[in-house]
Amino acid sequence: MFVYAVTNHKGGVGKTTATATLGAAFVLLGRRVLLVDLDPKASLTAAVSARFDGASVEDIFDTPSRAECAIVPCAAGMMIIQARASLAIKLRTMSYVPDAKARLKTALESVKSRFDTVLIDCNSNLDGSLANALTAANIALVPFQCDYLSIRGLTDTQAICDAIKQDSNPGLTLRAFANMHDRRTTYASDALAEARACLGTQLLDAVIPRSVRLAEAPAVGTTVIEYSPRSSGAEAYCRLARELIEGETHYGTTGRHPICDTHASHSREDGSGALTIPAAAAA
Repeated sequence: MFVYAVTNHKGGVGKTTATATLGAAFVLLGRRVLLVDLDPKASLTAAVSARFDGASVEDIFDTPSRAECAIVPCAAGMMIIQARASLAIKLRTMSYVPDAKARLKTALESVKSRFDTVLIDCNSNLDGSLANALTAANIALVPFQCDYLSIRGLTDTQAICDAIKQDSNPGLTLRAFANMHDRRTTYASDALAEARACLGTQLLDAVIPRSVRLAEAPAVGTTVIEYSPRSSGAEAYCRLARELIEGETHYGTTGRHPICDTHASHSREDGSGALTIPAAAAA
């Protein structure tokens, strides 16, 4: 079982749509997929038409062994551990729970025989849910738009991942992909080029275009993979899924992602060790 935490410290970069659509692309490629909604707004739960009954993610924070009871079916042949608004209250008290950062990891370990891929939709807040997601994950998967604020959020997310690696998950690796990319603008293309120069092999090759079909699919409770399978967005997410699966093969064999060995020679860093914000994006 391979776990992705879909995260970016900046909101509005398409994390929820990315989680649902990438999950559906993995299903299309033969994977058994579990989604985890860690946002009290429960947008992922709504987007994939999960039914609001049974246990939810806040229940497994209390009792990780209840994970099996919290799993329900949703769109595109996936399963989900849903969220409710009351999760926000639970997160305020998470720091007082023993082994607080490892609760989700423990829960997922109890159901790992059922799934090949887990995708966790993280909220943008620095709270107990994000620490849980990154502690449980093999990969912190970071969607970003090609603009200054989004790439700044990417650098913040890298710093958070570095802290989690030191504290609770030394094997955590960050990978990023350009989302909602508008190929019609020179600004977006220049920013993507600069991001690629900065991130090196941390940046995935697949680029997700801005697409009205991607925006329409959640309104009918499904993903673009089912709603419009030949659209540019659906095809791009299938390319992204295949690229991630290729990386998983190496990771599973060696315990290290290929970028762990190549990142130092491909990425530009400032004196603090954080990614330099691309000049095109900062202009």
